[in-house]
Amino acid sequence: MMTRKGLLEEELKALANPLRFKILKEVAKKPSYPKEVARRLGVSEQLVYYHFDKLEKAGFIQVVGVQEIRGALAKRYAAKYDELVIRFTDSELRDEVKRSLPEVLRRLADEGGIIVVGSPDIHGPLLSRARDQHLAVDLAVFLGSLSRRFKAKLDTEVKDQDLKENLVCVGGPTVNTVTWRINKYLPIYFDLEHENRITSKASGKTYSEEVDGVVEFIENPFKEGKVVVVLAGKRIEGTRASVVAFISRPEEITEGNVYDHSIKAHVVEGLDRDSDGLIDDVEVLE
Repeated sequence: MMTRKGLLEEELKALANPLRFKILKEVAKKPSYPKEVARRLGVSEQLVYYHFDKLEKAGFIQVVGVQEIRGALAKRYAAKYDELVIRFTDSELRDEVKRSLPEVLRRLADEGGIIVVGSPDIHGPLLSRARDQHLAVDLAVFLGSLSRRFKAKLDTEVKDQDLKENLVCVGGPTVNTVTWRINKYLPIYFDLEHENRITSKASGKTYSEEVDGVVEFIENPFKEGKVVVVLAGKRIEGTRASVVAFISRPEEITEGNVYDHSIKAHVVEGLDRDSDGLIDDVEVLE
């Protein structure tokens, strides 16, 4: 028997995240384990688990089977309803999702930009190599679902003309040379002379935990009218926390800093809610 559900405003907000909607479509096709959906969508498992939890709490999916795999219980999920009464074409859905986003993210969705990730080869003034390219995949899926105007480049591929676009920099100044170039413009910056600790001009506080990261929106110092987003941590775990925060908490991380409401810059701490060794949630420290 077909089941249908009408959506209230709060329930629509639960589906405003593009990746969450893709997950719902996957389990509507056939009951699936989160790991299977992560593989089909090409995103990390911990990110998929986070959105499965949100969809289950919102009442869109339900557990239809449990299997013990290597001593752990794996849950299989299915869509709770066969049909939602609000229907959109892909372009209409994308427009509806964009309208629900904070202004700065709508701007990025409309204009597009370049996702800049550090090269895995030894490079830059600090002769380091990045290991966070996989985080850019999750980010690209999220941004790509909002707009087809995003492209990704290694920091070693970025030309001077590229710097005049909207930029989303993944990774701190020790591994991403574009982040290194704009570090001095950041309201929450990385102190390279003191073990790359995160230092806030807004609060005067410093953050040194490996799971600490930043999410910052600043005007592009190389081109007036363009935006730079920095998603970076003291270590790779902190960068993961920054990406999770950007994808899962768009409204919170685009608000003003609690110590200075004029800046959109935050420090986040990564959390491992399900104790699997991977960051799947964050706490906003400032």
